[in-house]
Amino acid sequence: MASIVEILWMSRKAVAGTTLAFGIAGAGISLLLTPIYTAKASFLAPQQSQSASSAALAALGGLGGLGGIGLKTPSDQFVSLLESARISDRMIDRFKLLDHYGVKLKQDAQLALDKRVKFTPSKKDSFIFVEVEDESPERAAAMANAFVEELQGITSELALTEAAQRRAFFEQLLVQTKEQLIKAQTALEASGFSAGVISTDPKASADLYAKAKSEATAAQLQLDALLRSLTEAAPEILRQRALVAGLNAQVRQLERPANKNANAAYVSAYRNYKHQETLYEVYTKQFEAAKLDEAREAPMIQIVDAAQPPEKRSRPKRFSMALLFAAFGLVFASLAILLRNSLALPAEQRAIP
Repeated sequence: MASIVEILWMSRKAVAGTTLAFGIAGAGISLLLTPIYTAKASFLAPQQSQSASSAALAALGGLGGLGGIGLKTPSDQFVSLLESARISDRMIDRFKLLDHYGVKLKQDAQLALDKRVKFTPSKKDSFIFVEVEDESPERAAAMANAFVEELQGITSELALTEAAQRRAFFEQLLVQTKEQLIKAQTALEASGFSAGVISTDPKASADLYAKAKSEATAAQLQLDALLRSLTEAAPEILRQRALVAGLNAQVRQLERPANKNANAAYVSAYRNYKHQETLYEVYTKQFEAAKLDEAREAPMIQIVDAAQPPEKRSRPKRFSMALLFAAFGLVFASLAILLRNSLALPAEQRAIP
């Protein structure tokens, strides 16, 4: 029985002809397929840095934990944004992809678009590559650049950095605290501890009481000094006694609450008011600090290479396709010759021992 190599060698012309025919067929088919072009753009993802106000947050004790908001790595974050439906919808509307892909639903257009785009973050640095495939090289380049433009637009709308997240967080707290502060102020004014300044600020009330008490004490000491040298009917003694009586009456008025529960109600309202006022001051300072940090840390996307219309198609690769068909033709011809040779042999020679 002749060996396989000998059989194929004897039929080498048929094998070569079939291989060549398949190769030519593959090249011909590649000419019939619509050429696809791939445009590539790249940009540098901004890096997050330690914000200056983070140290200020740490100094606030329990409030410092409010600023600890975890983030993804910048590259992963920007790739996720590029893959978002928000950008896909904008691209579909911008390039009229429903008509271009021949579909009626945006969901189908998104699926078709996902198959034609690729976002690749570099493992060595902060580069992100945007690749878009299309039948038109100009459209492919325009879409690749448009993805970067849309990303730039969306980053200006979203809070991405730590400072931006803290700014939004403290901005919300400021609104809530301001509402609570107004309510506390209203409750404080409605507590009615006493008239005038006493209903406004306990510190002012304490200062007024201390002043009246010291004046009354000083007037009493002066009266005692006058009594050592003058009689009770002396005009100076009468005037000084009237002054002491008036000051003591003022002190008693300050010491007497307007009603039984006014003191406790006012102290509680004042404590709540001061608490809300302190929170508002703290949040205001942190809000302003976060705004300054946000201005310094704003994500600036730096375009490294803008996409240009590619000169060469990315697929189909004619040479590779011709080689693939030629290899298939070689295998097909070899198997056909071996099968034909096997069938031509007598039954006893085809049997496997």
